[in-house]
Amino acid sequence: METLPGKSDQATFNIEVAIHRRVLNFLNEASSAEDLLNGKRFRNPEVAKSIIEYRDRQFPLGFKNVNDLQRLDIYTDLAEFLDQFGAATYGQWRDFPHPIPRWGRPGREPNEGVVHAAMLRTGKILFITADETTILWDPLNLAASSFELPLNQPDDIPLGYSQLCSHHVFLSDGRFLAVGGGGYSHNDNAIFGFKFDPISRLWSRTTNSMSEARWYPTAINLGNKKVLVVCGHGSGEMDVYDESTDTFTKVDLDTKPFPSLYPGLHLLPDDKIFYSRTGWGTAGPGNDPELPDDDDQSAFFTFSSPHDGSWTSISPIPPNVDDRTKGMSVLLVNALQSTARVVVFGGVDPLTNNTFESIDASALSPSSNWGSPQPFPDGEHRSLCSSVLLPDGTVFIAGGIQAANTPCAIFNPATNTWSPMADLPSERHYHSVSLLLPNGEVMMAGWHNTKIEIFTPPYLLIGDQPEITSAPEVIQLGQTFDIVTRSAASIAKVVLVRPMAVTHQTDTEQRVVELQFTTLPGDPTRLIATAPVEDKPSALAPPGFYMLFILNREGVPSVAKFVQLTDLRFKGRPAVFPTNAEDNKKSIYTTSLSGRLCQSWDTSHWNMDFPAELANQATLKFQEFPAVFARDAADNKKAIYMVTTDGRLAQIWDTDHWECDFPAELAGHPQLRFQHGVAVFPTNAEDNKKSIYAITTDGRLAQIWDTNHWELDFPAELAGHAQLRFKGIAAVFPTNAEDNKKSIYAITTDGRLAQIWDGNQWELDFPAELAGHSGLRFQPFPAVFATNGEDNKKSIYVITDDGRLAQIWDTDHWELDFPAELAGFGSLRFQQGVTVFSTNAEDNKKSIYAITTDGRLAQIWDSNRWELDFPVDLAGHSHLRFQGIPAVFPTNAEDNKKSVYAITTDGRLAQVWDTNQWKLDFPNEL
Repeated sequence: METLPGKSDQATFNIEVAIHRRVLNFLNEASSAEDLLNGKRFRNPEVAKSIIEYRDRQFPLGFKNVNDLQRLDIYTDLAEFLDQFGAATYGQWRDFPHPIPRWGRPGREPNEGVVHAAMLRTGKILFITADETTILWDPLNLAASSFELPLNQPDDIPLGYSQLCSHHVFLSDGRFLAVGGGGYSHNDNAIFGFKFDPISRLWSRTTNSMSEARWYPTAINLGNKKVLVVCGHGSGEMDVYDESTDTFTKVDLDTKPFPSLYPGLHLLPDDKIFYSRTGWGTAGPGNDPELPDDDDQSAFFTFSSPHDGSWTSISPIPPNVDDRTKGMSVLLVNALQSTARVVVFGGVDPLTNNTFESIDASALSPSSNWGSPQPFPDGEHRSLCSSVLLPDGTVFIAGGIQAANTPCAIFNPATNTWSPMADLPSERHYHSVSLLLPNGEVMMAGWHNTKIEIFTPPYLLIGDQPEITSAPEVIQLGQTFDIVTRSAASIAKVVLVRPMAVTHQTDTEQRVVELQFTTLPGDPTRLIATAPVEDKPSALAPPGFYMLFILNREGVPSVAKFVQLTDLRFKGRPAVFPTNAEDNKKSIYTTSLSGRLCQSWDTSHWNMDFPAELANQATLKFQEFPAVFARDAADNKKAIYMVTTDGRLAQIWDTDHWECDFPAELAGHPQLRFQHGVAVFPTNAEDNKKSIYAITTDGRLAQIWDTNHWELDFPAELAGHAQLRFKGIAAVFPTNAEDNKKSIYAITTDGRLAQIWDGNQWELDFPAELAGHSGLRFQPFPAVFATNGEDNKKSIYVITDDGRLAQIWDTDHWELDFPAELAGFGSLRFQQGVTVFSTNAEDNKKSIYAITTDGRLAQIWDSNRWELDFPVDLAGHSHLRFQGIPAVFPTNAEDNKKSVYAITTDGRLAQVWDTNQWKLDFPNEL
């Protein structure tokens, strides 16, 4: 600190050396009073004018000390002025109290510092050091013990090698994947990927190898549990790593050799992969005569299938364009406005690397191009600078200048403005790394230097940080979730920040995704946020671990909470539509957690569509029980019925195209609103004649009937029971469909099972009471199994309020049994409802599927006796737990071959398949 005396009746100034330098630079660089008034540094024009005149008259070479101003009577203005040059405006650097240890093995390069850094979900940072060792660092532990070795090193593993000069990403489960590398030069053995588990602290090798060895490659997460690996040797051959199989597959039809190693790549929200012209090598125009001119162009890659695709170059760059090799590019996404922008800072050419440039990457095409280069306001030339996205959406720029005590800055992309920051004390450029810490600070290390420096941005020096009291550990794409904080009323922004995994100024991971959120009036402790909408792949926010920040109105971020963002998750009961059961071709319909109707279609491969959006109803959101009516399965003609979240009954119909109607509104009842889902009864499917049954939000059972037109009735009221109210979804049993004879089963709001029967008239009975069990009450989803529909023989299955599976059986009389108890499982209790699969209806052979209250999928099988199994346990997945009601698809009922579909408690759609054995897959992940 320097003491600057004022007048005898004034206090003295205590000012840090760094602040003193900033003040003198500002005062001496001003050419007019207006320059001093810019940014309201001085508020009084007369004071600003007097300073300039005094300096030019008395100090023609500039002020040498702030004390030179003491002769002017401006103490109050000067004190206010000096406050603007402190840490609250410029931030501040500090040293971590311990150096990075040198733990390299004998024979390794004796270099100091780190070359790679990755922010793990545990809050620790994984370093790959210059002496070719992997080390963990805990930035919150200020003791020397903050550094530790993993339990093994990659080169301890058979066929292992140094991870120096590899590249890396995070997998969806938080593990770290490094590909290629091999040390300080090309290594023919560097053909594998190595995974680090932050929890076990163990390295492991991928099952197979890449198509070739890679040194200085780039890896990029594709958002679908796959990773694209590019370059690593000066050409563009690519591999795709699949998390689910732990294997690499070569990408076909790749025709773009890269002129640079570590090419700068970014996954855009529309699934394209963008090449930013940054990298390590020559990536400017015309630098390598052996490569075609267009290989120096920015381009985007589009997959046409899982393992092939093509590059498309954007507009040719002019011959004098800035060379962005050894610059650093960042992706800026605006999730709320669906825009994307890529910005490149610095480069290799000393004539032009004092600039930055950007491109709108929201909707790239061959005519897209970069904007004009813009100069850095401080005029500095930056090569190999570090660029770190901060939680407030700004970009922190440091290093890249071959000297100590060099300028840093923050770029605000919303306003395209720059703010100078505190000088970086150490020299940091080649082999330097910088990344965002969970507390909102930035660490920097590397370049033959064992010191770690930590930058505190100004936003952490202007007030207390808000605190996240609690938030979910797992968040599904599209999910609405709660954040508990004492300062909910003051929160202005909620963001997910993808942790960095950086080396050589190449990082494909970092992104800041702003979330929509609301507060609850009268509740000062809770925010309700919505995760990004689910897509396949999830390119806006790839599944994996993120740092969740909340920021108040002053822009102060909280300490982050690590949360896992998972891909498509579902709710309720799936519906399966057979297109060709013998060939196992079908469509599976499910409702995502955010209410989107999803169709998984199997021809040659699994594919995901969103029918309502194909029908131009992208804003519709649905409840959890889809129903499908088959008009002509062979031609894939069907109608899908869903109840929207606001209670409208929607029909999505496919003839030549997707189209969405609202049957109750077509029937003249636009005010009606419904609950849960519908039941559909076909009277003549070929003529598209059917009845649709749904229960209104006020409990009335409604029948929507189509002969020549839509018409709406209320069966229970026609049967003389206008006062009855129902819940859940009805079930319909056909006695004679052609004559429109059927029984309708529904659960009343007080839990009674009601049968509405149509022979010559509507009539209403209570089957459980006819079977002598008038005290039983049931959950709202009955199921009916037909043993002989013409003779009106059937079994009705419902779950009692206390979770017992009940079968109400009609031969000569009503009778009630409990199948699970007959099978020897009297203690089992079940949730919601059941699904029945017919193996031989005439002989009353069937399987009954239900989910237990503790989430196990149970199969109750009737051949000569009742028997109970747990299919998922038989398939080797006893840990899985499920929710809702399962669905069954018959491939060959006589041979008891089928697929059983159920939704896990964490929202994954599971298929349990029986050929010779039980087997479990996850269709939407396939």
